[in-house]
Amino acid sequence: MKLSIILPVYNVEKHISKCIDSLLNQDLNFKDYEIIIVSDGSKDKSEEIVNSYCNNYNNINFLSYTPSIRFMSL
Repeated sequence: MKLSIILPVYNVEKHISKCIDSLLNQDLNFKDYEIIIVSDGSKDKSEEIVNSYCNNYNNINFLSYTPSIRFMSL
């Protein structure tokens, strides 16, 4: 990879398609680039939308992080 674009997302279903489309439509001088999208446990349809892009573009990678909630007692 010559260029990696890392895009952190959280509950952005209204904007994520426009953002990804904008990145894909850039006139980059890099022939080999990737878009890495990292979700921090989105509760909306952001991950579903990103997965549809991943299925259509080989240069888009998706990482989903589900935070673990731990309770502390005294």
